[in-house]
Formats: sequence, structure tokens, C-alpha cells
Amino acid sequence: MHKEILCTLIAAALGLCSGQNPKVGDFCLETPQLGQGRDIVKGWSYNPDLDKCYVFYHARRSDYSNENIFLNEYDCNKGCRLVTYDPTTGKCLAIRAPDDDPTKNVFKSDTSC
Repeated sequence: MHKEILCTLIAAALGLCSGQNPKVGDFCLETPQLGQGRDIVKGWSYNPDLDKCYVFYHARRSDYSNENIFLNEYDCNKGCRLVTYDPTTGKCLAIRAPDDDPTKNVFKSDTSC
């Protein structure tokens, strides 16, 4: 029993089970690039200044895993928008903030909040 608690505390301290999406990185803060090619398709990109996802037309890619381009608005919001826990109201609130300090009260989703 004590080993399980100790392992859980160590994993939490190292951020191994933070509940955050491993796909998400600093690329949510980057300006998306049009890319090369003739096959222009509709996608979504996150604007950190507005804290909002918007339509972004771009050249189709084979891999979207490390760019600020998403195939739909839901994935964009899920991947880049942040939330914080408000102890006064007991609820999670959407915020505009970079995810640069894992010790802050900032989460990737309502579920992990």
C-alpha cells in the first residue's frame, strides 16, 4: 500500500500523469505556415492573443502532429486552450496564458483541471 502511494506521488511530481495532452507543445503559440503544394484545404489554428481558434486555409500535410494547424475546431480548442481552477467558485475557467510553468494552476482541459 505504501509503495503504491509513494509511486503515485513520484509520478505526479515528475509530471508523468499530468492528464495533459502530450501532442500539445509550444507550437500553439506559433504562427501557422501555409506550406507547399497545390492542395489547399480548410483547417483550424489557435491565436494565443485572442485565445481563440480560427479557420486557416493551408497546403495539405501528411502529418499535423507538431504544428499549430488542426483538422477541426474541436481539436484546436482541445489542444491549445487552457483552463485554471478558481477556488472561489469551485469551477474551472478558460484563460489566456502560456503553459510555461507546470507548477502554476493551469491545465489543458476541464477534465485535467
